[in-house]
Amino acid sequence: MRKTTHIGFMLIALVSLMFTACTPDEEVEAKLTSLFFTQPVTATGVVDETTKTVTVNVPYGTDLSNVVGTVTATEGATVTPSIASGIDFSDLSVDFTVTNGEVTETYTVMVVVGENPLRIVLLGDAPTLDELSYEEQKVAYQWALDTYSEKAMYVSFSDLPDADLETVTVMWWHHTVFPRPEPWAFPDIATGNALVNITDFYKDGGNLLLTSLASSYLVELGRLTAEYGPTNLDIPGEEYITNPDNWGLSYTDVADEDDYPDGNDTHYLFEGLNTSEVTFEGHTYDAIFLSDGGAKKNRAHLWDFNRFFPELPDGATDPNARKSAWEDATDALVRASFEWDPSLNGVELGAVVEFLPSGDYSGTSIVITAGAYEWNMEDDRTNEWQSNVEGITENALDGLMESK
Repeated sequence: MRKTTHIGFMLIALVSLMFTACTPDEEVEAKLTSLFFTQPVTATGVVDETTKTVTVNVPYGTDLSNVVGTVTATEGATVTPSIASGIDFSDLSVDFTVTNGEVTETYTVMVVVGENPLRIVLLGDAPTLDELSYEEQKVAYQWALDTYSEKAMYVSFSDLPDADLETVTVMWWHHTVFPRPEPWAFPDIATGNALVNITDFYKDGGNLLLTSLASSYLVELGRLTAEYGPTNLDIPGEEYITNPDNWGLSYTDVADEDDYPDGNDTHYLFEGLNTSEVTFEGHTYDAIFLSDGGAKKNRAHLWDFNRFFPELPDGATDPNARKSAWEDATDALVRASFEWDPSLNGVELGAVVEFLPSGDYSGTSIVITAGAYEWNMEDDRTNEWQSNVEGITENALDGLMESK
């Protein structure tokens, strides 16, 4: 009985050994199980074993010329090329070979680059932000770069023809010079090839924010005829004035229900701003101050509606008839004036104006050209109303980004 049992065990062991010796080679695996980028960015690859692909997402602008990472595969397998030594992924895909004995598999590693986040171009006449002539512009644009990060970029007019504007929705030009030359003229660099690019951008639905002395650029762009362009109210040769008053904007109906468009007080431009109660000529209303007492550059090219229509149009008696006639002629809406203006005789001055899409121009432009709108105080004081300057600008940029 014992001999039989012993022989049985031997037979079982022999059969087991035969099956083990005959295990086919195709059961040996050569699988790529994980892949990571560690330089210049950290990213995790998603392995699809069915399609033998690995997908890696990286941010826009990543330098893919020398990607370093790590890779793992089934035990005993080797992977080539070596990502630990750096691989050029500039063509966005590289084949990796996994070898385990006589078994070989090929995996295609595909890099997906994220969307360009650029939305805002900050325009200037210097090659770089640091080379701008005026601290006023530098402070404004640095705030935008700090606020919007990779969504914003400074671009010189000279570089604009070669710039990638595919994802840009807003161009902002904060233009100021002091003392202002006479006669007034834009820099040649802003009226050359760059003007063609900006005009095309505007016509194709791109939006513009034009602040301070940039308001009359709409005439250069062809959106306005010269007869309806803004009036130069700052004084040539003057760097700044000293004034003890708060300066700001009126944006709600004051003396007449037609001072501003319906719902203007809830327009996105004025959301979240600090308002102050003002009493002028017997009227009390909310205003938005932008500058406190002290030195003011007073750089403003705004619209004086009395200049366009010395007499009320068609015998109208409405004090806002001049403004309304100008709005109709220009497809524009006056969003704000000086804080004291509507109490006098309706809205006579256009300090913040929204130019609607019109004719060949599919984009929208917002102009903020009140003398109170400035970023850098010439007497080095801290402006009490700086948050309103930043707030109305951020509201304008956000609203224009969303409207394209």
